[in-house]
Amino acid sequence: LSEPTLTMRKVAILVGGPDWPTSVLCGIMGLDLLPILLGTIPVIFLQAPTVLAGMFLYMSSEVDSETNEQLYPWADTLGTVFTVVAGGVMFYMMFTAGNSIDKALTDEREKILEIELDPEVTMANEIREWSNNAFEEANKWERLPKTMKIFLVSSVAMVSSGCYILLIFNSTCFVEFDLLDTIEDKLDNNVFHLVKPLGWIALSLVAMSSILLFVTQKNSQIRAKRTMNEPKSGKVHTEEEIIPARITAESDPSAVEVESLR
Repeated sequence: LSEPTLTMRKVAILVGGPDWPTSVLCGIMGLDLLPILLGTIPVIFLQAPTVLAGMFLYMSSEVDSETNEQLYPWADTLGTVFTVVAGGVMFYMMFTAGNSIDKALTDEREKILEIELDPEVTMANEIREWSNNAFEEANKWERLPKTMKIFLVSSVAMVSSGCYILLIFNSTCFVEFDLLDTIEDKLDNNVFHLVKPLGWIALSLVAMSSILLFVTQKNSQIRAKRTMNEPKSGKVHTEEEIIPARITAESDPSAVEVESLR
């Protein structure tokens, strides 16, 4: 992205990369706005077939009010063609962007390693890693309380049942509703009519499963936090106290004995 000219790999990242993260990264790097805007213009090669696919899909649904025959019978074929073209262009852009990033990481490895790490970012990464390790340890099956084990098993049973119902009895769960249908004509102007009684049962099972999973995960987070605040020394230390000490110890091992804090 920092290359002064518009190269193929730079354009591929601007067009094929995720929109928001790529734009934010360009801002963080302080790149000039005009070259970035110019490098984004080729996105039209992705937008054009996508718009045409949608247009032909709509045209294929148009029928003659008297004969009830399609006005544009050839629109189905063109809609399929442009859908495939749009998918192909998107795949090419994403593949080229990924390949360009991999090539940059390989060719510019020495320059990347020379970049000085931000102390605040390093501290945040240390805290995240420490917290994740504690959570993984607390979330192990043998460490879960009996109640949480029951919740977790129930959650799996509920989500499995709900998904199987939605998969096997799909037509019994929902009203058939196409892309070009309207709520007024097909659902009596009530969007909730889209779901049939069996569908509500399946969705309720999935919702209950999500709630039980949330409770289980929250319990593991609380127990992990409690573990993090129980160092060997018997004194409770906050993350803000422990992590800077760990970083200091890495740069100067004689400066502080970090393990005593843990």
